[in-house]
Amino acid sequence: QASPLTASNDAKPVSLRQVALLGYAEESRALAEEVSPDTEIWGINAAHYFLRRKAHYWFQLHPRGWATSGGPATGYFGRPKEHFDWLQKFEGTLWLGEPDPDFPNALVYPFAEMTRRFGRDYLTSTFAYQLALALYEHLNGQPIGRLSLFGINLTASEEYAHQRPCA
Repeated sequence: QASPLTASNDAKPVSLRQVALLGYAEESRALAEEVSPDTEIWGINAAHYFLRRKAHYWFQLHPRGWATSGGPATGYFGRPKEHFDWLQKFEGTLWLGEPDPDFPNALVYPFAEMTRRFGRDYLTSTFAYQLALALYEHLNGQPIGRLSLFGINLTASEEYAHQRPCA
């Protein structure tokens, strides 16, 4: 049987990735700045407002016309136009919830594949979608040796009741 560090008995060692998921919670989001430089940062929505290092994946899965709780629809994924402008300049992999002509190089998140692979449609937040993609990549030749979560506490009422159980 192959070692977990090799693809087969005579293959080269597999490089294990380090991935950090980044959210908004002030209590721990700054810790993402302290992880090793080779750690992949996977951010969400407008978390780039406080991130001072390079991110590898960025997830903007809300529709363009979405509005934050109690906020107006902006046409920019529920965020100010500066967020939209930042996404257009982002140099990593941008994951969107649907195709968008303003982001021709973005990838559309594989919702159907995640449901097929993991057996049910239960992902309730961007963090859950990030976790599913990390597990999917890990199981499909892009192994992750360490997965860290920063700025993710899901304590607001809607998050706590609906999203936290899934994550």
